[in-house]
Amino acid sequence: MRQRGVVLCALTPHPPLLIPEIGKRDISAVKATKEAMGKLAYRVSRVKPDVIIVISPHAPLFHDVIAVLVDQPLTGDFSGFGVPGAKYSFKNDLELAHVIMDEANEIGVRMYEFDSKSGDRHRRLHGLDHGVLVPMHFISEEVGQDVPIVVMGTALLPRDELYAFGQAIDKAARRLERRAVLVASGDLSHRLTRDAPAGYSARGREFDEKLIEFLRDMDVQGILSLDDSLLDEAGECGYHPVVTALGALSGDDVRSEVLSYEGPFGVGYGCVVFGPKTAFEGGCG
Repeated sequence: MRQRGVVLCALTPHPPLLIPEIGKRDISAVKATKEAMGKLAYRVSRVKPDVIIVISPHAPLFHDVIAVLVDQPLTGDFSGFGVPGAKYSFKNDLELAHVIMDEANEIGVRMYEFDSKSGDRHRRLHGLDHGVLVPMHFISEEVGQDVPIVVMGTALLPRDELYAFGQAIDKAARRLERRAVLVASGDLSHRLTRDAPAGYSARGREFDEKLIEFLRDMDVQGILSLDDSLLDEAGECGYHPVVTALGALSGDDVRSEVLSYEGPFGVGYGCVVFGPKTAFEGGCG
């Protein structure tokens, strides 16, 4: 097993209805996803991470700059979804965040420190978004809220730059001798059905099927070669974080396991763990 660096990656969906107080009656429609998130969280605990790095497409998004959150601590709740009592607080591994910024700078990827006082009134940070809170709700139940996190957004950069950025994240974690888990938070197509939130496209299902198949086979080139028009038609938000996660594992013999996939409410939810082969040895319990 990798002793440092990114030791495991995960694609996680982030529908707030996975939280029982929010989902209530609808949570039965995502039973497979909820069970898979529990298994994923257990997998994360098995690799004994020093830090959880979360890439959320709902964090501040820029075209060519990746935002990293620098508040200490990082806090959030689900008040926007009618459940203000579900509060979360995590220590921010600012040392790792700054080393990631250094490594990113070396490869020409720009990053921006974003805090609760940054930005204009439209982009000001008001706590962790659901792209972070949903996966961390499950993960922290297994690893505890004492394990620090690093939170960043993604950017509309070319795929090779996002992949190289993943390599920079791994290099930064190795420099500090951190065992890091990288969470690529993202839902898949938002256009699976006629009543889907982003409208319907027949290509939405095509995107989901291809991405899940490629992840199952760890066909990195297949993922990197997906057609731009397919991504546009799918109306997804998980592709860019996945590309970065793949970069963090470059050079390794990588295995994966698709824990679940379902598409209720017109949105695809894929739950996948992938990492060095040694992270899968000994069974998953």
